[in-house]
Amino acid sequence: MAPGVKRALPWAGGIGIGLAVGLGAFVLAPAPPPRFVERAPDAAKIVEQVREGLRAQGVLPVLAARDVAVVEAKSGEFMFETRRTLVMPGQVRYLLDLRAIGPRDVRWDAATRTLHLVLPPIALAGPQVDLAAAREFGEGGLLSGLSDAGEQLDAANRLAAQNQLIRSAHAPGAQAAARGAARRLVGALFAAPLRAAGVTPRLDIRFADEPR
Repeated sequence: MAPGVKRALPWAGGIGIGLAVGLGAFVLAPAPPPRFVERAPDAAKIVEQVREGLRAQGVLPVLAARDVAVVEAKSGEFMFETRRTLVMPGQVRYLLDLRAIGPRDVRWDAATRTLHLVLPPIALAGPQVDLAAAREFGEGGLLSGLSDAGEQLDAANRLAAQNQLIRSAHAPGAQAAARGAARRLVGALFAAPLRAAGVTPRLDIRFADEPR
């Protein structure tokens, strides 16, 4: 064998051993742990899931208001005059039909992180009168002793008291309070799961019967 070839063999052997060791280390080395890419939460999907969940709940009471009606009725004149005054407390409830919130009433704006929501009009339940706490006062003339005028006036007062309670429930201030309560309740129901997913939403909530 030529001298040059003999001198090259040890180097070649060393290179071969080095490559074998390097390849073995590469094969035996543990693979790096996989890198997990964190995905942004799908806020629009969360909003739709909340909407479907609320629809399943049906009707949501948003506010209960108690009021007292004071009415007076009279019949006859002078010595035949009969008066009846009724003080009757009652309660009305303001309800929100969650089943009426359709897909078009809910919109998520990803650019501004704003939830646009249109709620159905507030419904009124009642009044539920408290007859046990009602008080009647009367002054009877001769007519009350000769007829059922007193009973007729009492019946008229009860009807008038119920109508007064309904009118009070429809007053602008009472309606504004009920709508404010509905906005807070429904807004919180939508916002809670979004915040849990790391999204802080802006809320734009209005009622279908409100002007834009």
